[in-house]
Amino acid sequence: MRRHPDTPEGREAKLWMQYISARAWSKVKDSDDRREIADFLSTFRDSDEAQAAAQRLAGMPPAPSHGPGEQQPLSRFADCPDCPEMIVIPAGTLLMGSLDTEWTAVQDRHEGPRQAVQVAEAFAVGRFEVTVGQYRQFVEATGHQTGNECIGILDPASPSKVWDDILGRNFRTPGFEQADDHPVVCISWDDAIAYLRWLSDRTGADYRLPTEAEWEYVARAGSPDSYTYGDDESRLCQYGNGADRALDPTWNANRWCADGVRIGTARVGAYRPNAFGLMDVHGNVHEWVADCYHGSYEHMPAATRATAAAWAEPNCAVRVIRGGCWAYPPAQLRSARREAWEPFKRSYCVGFRVARTLAP
Repeated sequence: MRRHPDTPEGREAKLWMQYISARAWSKVKDSDDRREIADFLSTFRDSDEAQAAAQRLAGMPPAPSHGPGEQQPLSRFADCPDCPEMIVIPAGTLLMGSLDTEWTAVQDRHEGPRQAVQVAEAFAVGRFEVTVGQYRQFVEATGHQTGNECIGILDPASPSKVWDDILGRNFRTPGFEQADDHPVVCISWDDAIAYLRWLSDRTGADYRLPTEAEWEYVARAGSPDSYTYGDDESRLCQYGNGADRALDPTWNANRWCADGVRIGTARVGAYRPNAFGLMDVHGNVHEWVADCYHGSYEHMPAATRATAAAWAEPNCAVRVIRGGCWAYPPAQLRSARREAWEPFKRSYCVGFRVARTLAP
């Protein structure tokens, strides 16, 4: 319901929006990137700064047909009508990891030291995270056991937000409502691998998890900043489902914006794509990758730096999840953010995205 501007609530809302727009404008007012000024004007068209943004935009030269972050449209395909939609990603380079200026927690130190990585060959990656409907088709075809326990927040209304194993939970009943076009959750690393083997057998193609370097490469899509679009947290709600003002004040959340989703996942593709055309690289669900977890990039293998290959050993006890969760604040949704997760665990914050090796 809209607040009447002459009510106390309306005046408070107006002051809050003025604060947000002023902060957002301070971030982009000196930018030479037309997209940033245009995005501000589109988002805050009624703000006090809108006139300045319009004048700034009018004085800027026309955008090149394919400037930085505006890739030529990439090829898309699907190997079957209900297979994941794939995007062909070109080879390129990645400066993997984060600067210490991004660190807000001790664990963030595991995002460095930064490494120059060469993505040596083109590959394909899912445009979306694997959906409930796609995963259900696999389970019904194979009889795969989905478990009866999944980690979640015991009482979302409690300020303490205790995470624990909850009996009676699996991908069908994660603890919040989902439709077939939502990202599947309560998925272990082993579940994801079983799905990928089934999909590979069904299509004759080589489906796999993306490597950690590949994941960061496609999530950044050329951006050196905290997020795929830049650093401004007030724009994060346009690109992904995280904890924000849509949740009550007991949550550690982004208070600069609201995406309209309260507790749980959003349908895949509900937010803006990045420059590669991928959706939901920030938030919605964590995504499994192929690598074992290492607490530093200091001893990254030469093969990983040269080709973006997985940094993995047989039977490693801890794997990597990327991308962040719908329950997480902005600092935990950054492109470089990584977490350690045991491969047998299932959580209602964890799903996956597929990758595919391309035939030579």
